[in-house]
Amino acid sequence: MSNLSELIPAGGGQNNTDFVADGGITSGKPVILTAAGKAAQVAGSVGSETLGSPVDASGAATIGYGVVGVYDAASGKMVIVYVKTGGVYVVVGTISGTVISWGTPVTAYSGTGDDKPAICYDSVTEQVIIAYRVNPDTGTYVITGKVSGTTISFGTAVAVDSTVNMSEFTVAYNVADSKGLVIYGSQGLSSNSGRAKVITVTGTAISLGTQYNWQTSGYVNNNHYCSTYDSNAGSIVFANQSTANSGKAAVFTISGTNVSAGTFTQYTTGNTTGTSITYDSTAQKVVTASRQTTTTYGYAAVGTVSGTSISFGSPVAFNSSQVAAASVCCAYGGDSANVTNILFAPDTDNYLYYINGTVSGTSISFNTEARAYSDNATSPRAGISTATSGKVLFIINPSSTVGGLIDNYIYGAVLQNVVTTTNLTSTNLLGIASAAILDTATGTINTWGSRNEVQTSLTIASDYYVQSDGTITTASASPAQLIGEAITATQINIKDYTG
Repeated sequence: MSNLSELIPAGGGQNNTDFVADGGITSGKPVILTAAGKAAQVAGSVGSETLGSPVDASGAATIGYGVVGVYDAASGKMVIVYVKTGGVYVVVGTISGTVISWGTPVTAYSGTGDDKPAICYDSVTEQVIIAYRVNPDTGTYVITGKVSGTTISFGTAVAVDSTVNMSEFTVAYNVADSKGLVIYGSQGLSSNSGRAKVITVTGTAISLGTQYNWQTSGYVNNNHYCSTYDSNAGSIVFANQSTANSGKAAVFTISGTNVSAGTFTQYTTGNTTGTSITYDSTAQKVVTASRQTTTTYGYAAVGTVSGTSISFGSPVAFNSSQVAAASVCCAYGGDSANVTNILFAPDTDNYLYYINGTVSGTSISFNTEARAYSDNATSPRAGISTATSGKVLFIINPSSTVGGLIDNYIYGAVLQNVVTTTNLTSTNLLGIASAAILDTATGTINTWGSRNEVQTSLTIASDYYVQSDGTITTASASPAQLIGEAITATQINIKDYTG
């Protein structure tokens, strides 16, 4: 005897099972158990990154400053809200591939609308919640909107707070509590403070909870309030430019119709503008993207929620030149893509760029930035993930007439991230084929606790993982699944079912 593996019975004995093949299976390849009780070879494909052409969403109309949007999961549509002369408007978009088509804009409020609307999606009532401000400073309102086809209908608007002029606001929806939340700040009054109220939706009617002051005095900066829902923590994370001009974030916790906030934590070094925030549901982390005003560079930071607190890793530069103020937005590309897309415009040339970041632990790494279009002087206004198929919708607002884009119209463009499709799930991995099996033929599969002897060039004592594309390698990053350990250059000792 010269090798420990000689003590192990060939093929693991009783842990070899015969299955009918659903499609041809190559010798030594991992297989899954199908719903029909057959064996199918693990297979997958890797798509490509594609950015579609911009499509006018405003119906040939000049808009104001603010454009925001959300994905409506019930209808499978994109919904954006914007302000232009005459009021607040909402438009519904349908994505096919990397092309988006827009319905006719619908008036949510007719009058003198102010900038900076906000929107979130209520997954219980399957409608959007929209917040908008009426100018000149006569109040901020919330309403519901229900998508039907390519249009949208609205409930009755409710005033958020009639006692203050709101400098900035954001809305988010807490799925765990089936409640919305509006977070806002007052400016220029003796009652300067940061406030929040819980939103309860019944049908199309909105009611507001007790006012909560998360900052009771002093100037509440009006720069880029933003929020996201952390589904792992079941809490809403709010970020803004704080009173000291640094970027800070806090966890807001809902209890019934009341809300409270944890301690604010800084996520950047130095003064910050243009913050955007998103949630990476694969890594279960919050990601912020912003402009650091001292260096004018773009930075991203990864936040981890624990209870009512949030902590951040060190900020990572995604651009080390000059990012334009108020030009940064970010959106998570969905679990199938597992990247955060950041859209921005550098001060140096004013072209529009995007870059993709992947979270690992408490940090994020980026690929090389890419220019979106040949049109210059464009600014992003929102990045909205569809949460399906790895697609993100960019909302673009040109500031000059170049390359066919019209000054101050708004355009939607679809970015298809790289997505791997596979038949492998977290529960259906069966084992490894001991030999080739023809389609519909019966063959032997080495299952849990068995040994497969038809591999090549393995590294002895290394763990091996099944990848989404059906290869077996030492790469362990999710969604790869451990299959076993190499005991010779050609043999894998397959782990037992619980190991």
